[in-house]
Amino acid sequence: MGCEAQVHEKTDKRGTWAYHSLDGWYLNTSPEHYRVHNCHIKSTRAERLTDTIHFKHKHITNPTLSHSDKLMNALANCKAILMGKLDHKSDHNLEELKSIVEQVENKIQHQPVPVPRVDSESAPPRVETNTTPPVPR
Repeated sequence: MGCEAQVHEKTDKRGTWAYHSLDGWYLNTSPEHYRVHNCHIKSTRAERLTDTIHFKHKHITNPTLSHSDKLMNALANCKAILMGKLDHKSDHNLEELKSIVEQVENKIQHQPVPVPRVDSESAPPRVETNTTPPVPR
């Protein structure tokens, strides 16, 4: 709920050169209809039912610890040391963020390889093969 989405506008409802989709937000799945979503359209400020939608949540990146984050933390620590107010809470937060990033990377790297569904032993062919040579023409 509340995920940004592109809502498809049907050809009979849009102009010839109009955009094929509208900006909006996903609200919920319609309980009265099969595979239909209820969305809020930004331009009309109204709710609309649609069966074709593109969710933008897949394009959100996972948080990482960038070089600028490390630099800003180091500068904040230097300032705190110079002022005599060293706060170990920021170091703890940085360590927690590092551990979360490491756990996610380990989980991604150690995902099990899917087992193939085909047996290693080949089954005999279901159709007989033609062993007679072709007749020249």
